Amino acid sequence: MGFKTEEQKKLYHAKYYQKNKDRFREAARKRNIKYADEIREYKRQWGRKKRGSTEDSLLKSEVWKGRKGELFALTILEDSVDLNKEKMNRPFDILWRGKTVDVKTLNICKRKKIRGKEIKREPSGHWTVIKGKNSADFYLCVCLENEKPKKIYLIPGTAFKKAITIGNKSKYDKFLYVV
Repeated sequence: MGFKTEEQKKLYHAKYYQKNKDRFREAARKRNIKYADEIREYKRQWGRKKRGSTEDSLLKSEVWKGRKGELFALTILEDSVDLNKEKMNRPFDILWRGKTVDVKTLNICKRKKIRGKEIKREPSGHWTVIKGKNSADFYLCVCLENEKPKKIYLIPGTAFKKAITIGNKSKYDKFLYVV
C-alpha cells in the first residue's frame, strides 16, 4: 500500500481508526484487565523514579509536609486521635474532643512584584488556605516560615470560607491558637 504524500497516509489511518475504534477500545480494555498488576507496578516504579524514593525527596514532598503538620497538631491538641494512622486520605485528619479537625500546613507566600514592578522593601508575606470538599468542625492552620511554625490558627468550620488568606494582620487573628 503506497501513499504518494504524508497527508494521504494520515487520512487513511484516521479513517481506519474511526471504522475500527470500538474494536481497538475493547482490545485495550481486555489488555488492561489481563495485565492490571504489571501496569500498576510499572506506574509505581515510574512514579518513584520521577519523584525519587530517597528520604531526602520524601522530606521535600507536599504529603510529608502535611503529615508533619498533623503530627505537630497531635502534640498541641490534648486528647486528640490520629485518623490517618492506619490509612491516609481520610476526609478529616484528627478527632479532638468529639469534633473533627482538618489540619492545613502552609508555607508563606511572598510577593516579588506588585503591578509588574519589583518590590524594594522586604515583603511580609501571606498564607492561603483552601477548604477542600469536606467540611470539618475545625480547621487547624499551621503557618510555616522557613519550615518552622510561625502562627497557628484554630478556625471553626462556620467561619471558614471556601478559601481564606491570612496575613500578618488578619481578621482571623481572633482564632490564633496559643500553645
